[in-house]
Amino acid sequence: RETKVLYTLLDAALATEQQCVSVGFNCSGSLVVAAYSRTDYQEWWEHSSVLCLWNLDRKVNVHKAAQTVELKSCATCTSFHPAKPNVLAVGMLNGDVVIVDTSVADAAGNSVLATSPFDWSHQEPVASVKWLVAYNQYRKPVYSLLSTAGDGQVLIWQLQKLKSNDRKNLDSELYGPQEDFQLHLDKRFTMTLSDVPKYHRPPKSKSNTEYGVTAHAQSHDNAWDGVFASDTGSLVRCLLEHASSIKEPQSPVVFSYQPHLGPCYAISTSHAVTNLFVTASTDGSIHLYTRFQAHPLLKFTPGAGIVSAVAWLPTRASVFVAATQQGTILFYDLLRSTAQPIKSLKVADACLRSMSFNEVKSRYMSLGDDTGKTHIVLLGDDVSQPCAREE
Repeated sequence: RETKVLYTLLDAALATEQQCVSVGFNCSGSLVVAAYSRTDYQEWWEHSSVLCLWNLDRKVNVHKAAQTVELKSCATCTSFHPAKPNVLAVGMLNGDVVIVDTSVADAAGNSVLATSPFDWSHQEPVASVKWLVAYNQYRKPVYSLLSTAGDGQVLIWQLQKLKSNDRKNLDSELYGPQEDFQLHLDKRFTMTLSDVPKYHRPPKSKSNTEYGVTAHAQSHDNAWDGVFASDTGSLVRCLLEHASSIKEPQSPVVFSYQPHLGPCYAISTSHAVTNLFVTASTDGSIHLYTRFQAHPLLKFTPGAGIVSAVAWLPTRASVFVAATQQGTILFYDLLRSTAQPIKSLKVADACLRSMSFNEVKSRYMSLGDDTGKTHIVLLGDDVSQPCAREE
């Protein structure tokens, strides 16, 4: 089977000027979410956003979402819970983190379970949210939510059910009647450019400037070990395992990497070779690193303008996919070539802003573009099936 675009989804009720800023699949592989917003609003408080969900296990109407969720502010990023298929974390342009349950809604249509407290929310738009899974002494999974933003903060949240006394003290106008849970801030870290060595900093930069996080990815063998990128192109490795005071936060930075020449908006860690990660930047390049070496192992320059997204294929140890501003996706197989992509596919006529793989139905991937369209791509055997050398 050849790699092809299976569906192009766009809810006809949406305004045409909306961008698809984030896409993702839930843990059962059946739901795909598309978050619609704008990245260029000047007065964000005057605008709202919509989440659209399609169920791939049922007949798909490409012009109408199976479910829509309205949010009071603009969404910037999303992340489905790794064990609860209807629970979705959403990062907002106003710095809030919101938890949505797509299976419930009150009489007013509100599906919000919890919102981050105003005093501890980010002071800049949320760049990324990601659920983390750790295990307690009884080998039971414990789930946390990590959020990052341009204010240099890394926040670790716990989703907790509200007690009846706590529920009475909530302002229903602010939080909404549906919110029976709360986001409790468990850990707080801060980063500045002083955490980055001078030879990896931009020239003439001030050391006390916040490390404006634009993307991050956690290691698949240790949820507390991750790589964080910034709007200056710099990359740092952070360990989040140790306790950090909420009122007096520490820096989690332990290592720095050779930076990109432009802002870096995409990072992906390998599922199979956990020390490897790949990054993409507005400078038009893709870098392949190992966690323990500052210089990239390989550099790729596709020549297709800005590389807006990148991700490792979950079923292939040697394959990663990059998305470009020209609407093309590029497949790189390190066993076949360390210089050129082995395949390219024209998906859209606009910049592909977001990308996600379905880890249950491994042949599916989703991409969102700047015209608001969500593209579901069916991967062919040539890129999705492992070869003998990989195994």
